[in-house]
Amino acid sequence: MMKKTILQIIPALLIPALASALLISTASAETARRPGLVKPRDKLFSHKSHLKPFESLGVSCTDCHTFSIKPEETGPMGRQVKEKLLKPAQGICHSCHLGKITIARRQQCTLCHADTGALQPESHFQNWKTRHGKLSQQDSDSCSACHVPRDCTSCHNKQNRLDPQVHRPNFRVSHSIDARAEPQSCTQCHRRASFCMDCHTGRRK
Repeated sequence: MMKKTILQIIPALLIPALASALLISTASAETARRPGLVKPRDKLFSHKSHLKPFESLGVSCTDCHTFSIKPEETGPMGRQVKEKLLKPAQGICHSCHLGKITIARRQQCTLCHADTGALQPESHFQNWKTRHGKLSQQDSDSCSACHVPRDCTSCHNKQNRLDPQVHRPNFRVSHSIDARAEPQSCTQCHRRASFCMDCHTGRRK
């Protein structure tokens, strides 16, 4: 009689556990299928450390976390989780952090964002390495929204920030050897097809 009772209890215990595991794996798979979204875990964003600052600023949970209330749109967990849950609006974070931290914010993006490439402004894609100098001189405030000065000096010489540090002093004399050996290394910064010809035809001194 006792064995029969245990055999009756085991399925009753296993079924809810299996159902729970299935729901969790379904939700995780859904998150993995959506690039650019983060996993909804406190390890990526500390809610605890933000409770008091958010309260003092009047930021509520629904400013970042919005849910559909329409029953036909509910997901496997019983509610539809919109993109804002996993990727809060830029203004939410920058309203506190803009100008108040000393490390590059883009290095901290991965605390909340799985795909930082999706966060790059549109201006950063086409010939950005060759164009960023002029644009940063025109509007340095927009650069400092994500970058700190050491981002610049990681490539540029600290004495003269306009000179790229990537080339050694005698580079003009020996660059043809490097260009022939690894032409793709040149095109990381020099994307225009005419860049080489500017010097080799006398247009650039």
